[in-house]
This record gives sequence, C-alpha cells and structure tokens, in this order.
Amino acid sequence: MIKPNSPKLLRALFLSITLAAACSQVTAVAQSNLRFLADTPGASLNKAQLRALSEAIKKSLDAGMNGQTDEWNPTPAGTTPARAVSAKITPHFTDNKPPCAIVDLEITAKGMTQPSKLAYCQNEKKEWALTNR
Repeated sequence: MIKPNSPKLLRALFLSITLAAACSQVTAVAQSNLRFLADTPGASLNKAQLRALSEAIKKSLDAGMNGQTDEWNPTPAGTTPARAVSAKITPHFTDNKPPCAIVDLEITAKGMTQPSKLAYCQNEKKEWALTNR
C-alpha cells in the first residue's frame, strides 16, 4: 500500500491522470509523438499542487460525498485565466470491502479540461489510498 503524501502516490496520481488523458485523446498523429503529454492540464500541476489535490480528493472521500461534486481551486485571486488551475472531484462509492470509490476528476488548466477516473480504497489504517482496481 502506498503511504499518503509519498512521492510514489503523487507520481501515481500524476501518471494515472496523464495516462487517462492519453488513452482518451490519442490520435494517429499523437501516437508517434508523445510530446503532447506535456500540454495536458495534469502536467501543469507542481508537486505542492499535486499534494493539495490529493488531500482534496481524500477530504471528499472522508466527507462521504457520494455523487456530489467538490470544487478544488488553489489559484490565487487575480491570476490570469491562462494560469488558473482548478479541479472538480466527484466520488462514487462502491459496495466493496474494504470501502472503495471511483473518483471522477476533471482538472482544468491552460484553458483545457482533462477528465479521468481514479480508484481509491481504504487501507487497514482507514486511510484512502490510490489503487489500481
């Protein structure tokens, strides 16, 4: 199990977001040139923003917001729209044991929106962890 706030968790979150975007938006041209991944909204998040987004996801899960959308917006007031970053977090809980949820995540940055689905389950310490279910 990956520890909360670990670099592995942040990398896994970033990679799952980026790969989800890549899988859903790949064209014949893009298959031969992977530089397009650098232009995805998820790629524009720095480490602190990835940590904050991860915490926002876990907060939504802890609150039991089944099917309800929570907004994450760390962008300071006065930031130009081209530099603004935000996300919509919508957990959908499953009947699994241990408790699990699929999180619909929409990251908006660089004037683009990147949708993805992430799977989280509670570990034995009752902490939410990104999983590959």
